[in-house]
Amino acid sequence: MALEQEEFKEYAEKAKSLPPATKDADKLVLYGLFKQSTLGSVNTNRPGMFSPTERAKWDAWKAVEGKSKEEAMTEYIAKVKQLMEGDEYRLEHPLLFRTTDLVWRSFIST
Repeated sequence: MALEQEEFKEYAEKAKSLPPATKDADKLVLYGLFKQSTLGSVNTNRPGMFSPTERAKWDAWKAVEGKSKEEAMTEYIAKVKQLMEGDEYRLEHPLLFRTTDLVWRSFIST
């Protein structure tokens, strides 16, 4: 459990560096899983129609209601990893991937 929490914290930090081009749907999934991981099931009333952003965030949290905190953490970590492997992240961090590519190529060629 402690190891999982440390990994969760690590990926919560990494999620902050996702590119602005990350789709809103993906951001909402992360939001819901983060809230479920840290607070448990949704415990507030659904915001009204005049607060569309807050309503969408509440809906994302409600969508994962019932998952254990551990299950939500595991899914959160997997989602961040998936997004970091995506093209948007690679385009936003080209130097990182160029350097990693060079290291990997030198490693596999030896």
